[in-house]
Amino acid sequence: MHDIVLTPDGRYLYATLRKGNVITVIRTQDLDIAAQIPQAGYPDLVAMSPDGGKAYATNRHANVVSVIGLADHRELKRIPTGKGPHGMALIPAARQ
Repeated sequence: MHDIVLTPDGRYLYATLRKGNVITVIRTQDLDIAAQIPQAGYPDLVAMSPDGGKAYATNRHANVVSVIGLADHRELKRIPTGKGPHGMALIPAARQ
C-alpha cells in the first residue's frame, strides 16, 4: 500500500496497491472491501475532486491518470500524461 485517501463524505478509503495494479476501496463503517479497481500501471497517489464526485489516481508506469466515479467506484476514463505522473493538486473552480 502506498497512499490512502478518505472520500469527501468520509464513507470510503481509497488505497493504492502499486505492485498489484489496483485501488482497493474500503468502507469506513465496517472496514470491509467495497471494490477493487484495476489500474493501468503502478497506481501511486489519489486526489479527490472538490465536488466529491470523482477521484483521480496517477499511474506512474502507464503515464496516465485514472478518473474514478465515487458513486459506483468505477473507472470512467484515463487521461494521458507526461512520463511518470506522481502527484497532483485539484482546486475548486472559481465562483462567479
